[in-house]
Amino acid sequence: RTIYSAPDSNYVRWPAWSGDGRYVAFVEQPGGGTSRYTNTGDAILALDLTTHTVVLVAQFPPNTFVRDLDFARGRLALAYGTQPYSCSGPPKNCVKKVFVQELDAALHLNGTPTLIGVGWSPSWSSDDGALVFTDGTVKRYDFTLARITNLSSGDFPDWRR
Repeated sequence: RTIYSAPDSNYVRWPAWSGDGRYVAFVEQPGGGTSRYTNTGDAILALDLTTHTVVLVAQFPPNTFVRDLDFARGRLALAYGTQPYSCSGPPKNCVKKVFVQELDAALHLNGTPTLIGVGWSPSWSSDDGALVFTDGTVKRYDFTLARITNLSSGDFPDWRR
């Protein structure tokens, strides 16, 4: 069954379930061809499956592509990657970044996002004490030590399975 339909020609990407199964967070991307990022960036929304309410969690500035969303397992927090639109081509200084954002009980931003490191595809550990992500090398960020450790080469680590 459909739980959300994006307006106009927007796209829905990167769905992520909360640990308790109550929420689905996702990225809504502006539709309409390559010029779509000129006026706006992506948005993170969350759907409360109990109330069927959609909340705008964060609206990003123009030319911002949000990817690889992951909900923490035991608290209201999201990990995600950002990059400029069309990052796969020039300019060569295109930087992909991983952030963590805490949310309040109404699924609104609680504080500012924390930059974890350069890379993409963050995935929470089962106890929310660490993230894995990649920049071509799989890395582990330990929240207690505030330290990144290189683990191995590879892309798209996933702690969910």
